[in-house]
Amino acid sequence: MNPKKLSNDLDARLGVSRAMQAVLVTFMLSTVLLSLALLLHRDEERVVMLPPQIDKSFWVDRDDVAPELLQEMGLFLVQLAYNVSPSSVDYQSKALLRYASPEAYGALSNAASVTAARMKADSSSTVFLPRAYLQDKTPGAKAVAFIGDLQTYVTNNLVATRGVAIVVRFKYRNGRLYVDEMKEAKQDDPFETKPAVGAR
Repeated sequence: MNPKKLSNDLDARLGVSRAMQAVLVTFMLSTVLLSLALLLHRDEERVVMLPPQIDKSFWVDRDDVAPELLQEMGLFLVQLAYNVSPSSVDYQSKALLRYASPEAYGALSNAASVTAARMKADSSSTVFLPRAYLQDKTPGAKAVAFIGDLQTYVTNNLVATRGVAIVVRFKYRNGRLYVDEMKEAKQDDPFETKPAVGAR
């Protein structure tokens, strides 16, 4: 038996074993690091959406939407609700209700039915002419107000013009934007941020 050969053979075997150990430790560390990265990673995926009337694109992520999308969607929905005639009110009401949140569906549906009945009885039409818009700056709020003139026609005659602010409130849930409220408000304080007169 050659001791030198045995020593060289032992060194070669230990060297391969040590190299394999180093590779295994490296794989284990990389697996642990990848697992931590997956656990701690927050998905920042941003979806680009287009409003029904395509003027520009907007971002939408998991928790929020672009303010510009609220403005475009709000104006689209206000026009569905307020630019109506006896012949178009039913169709436009149905189109508007497709965007209603489940909680607001009943109230919006009732308001649309009352408006449709009144317009058909009076043979009246309305046209909303927006002049400006405001966005609610309250943290977490998704609301926009459109300020303008609401014209009322009976047959072809303009019978009234009044200044109004129309507030549209939204809910964003499961990647979809819903209308939660649509109402007329004061032009000088559409989001009711000022205290009422006489309130302490």
